[in-house]
Amino acid sequence: MKVLIGCDVEPANPEVLGRRPERDAWLVLRKVDELLDAAGASLPVMTWLIQSDASVGFATGDFASGYLSRQGLWEDLRRKGHELGWHMH
Repeated sequence: MKVLIGCDVEPANPEVLGRRPERDAWLVLRKVDELLDAAGASLPVMTWLIQSDASVGFATGDFASGYLSRQGLWEDLRRKGHELGWHMH
């Protein structure tokens, strides 16, 4: 049996976006670093679905900012067999 483990990767934005937040919405990606440090080699291969939609574009100025802000992290995971995808709302 094959099992797929998917992880939705979403920015930390306010519930209602009336204007672009002042803080970096992708600081939450530090949690991925913490997960990698804690799990080490035991982390199973996962599918990381990085949010890319109108709310991300509005909040950060770029629909792909979740990927671009930590491109090295994502490419390192990809080289280790993980999959990357877009998460749209």
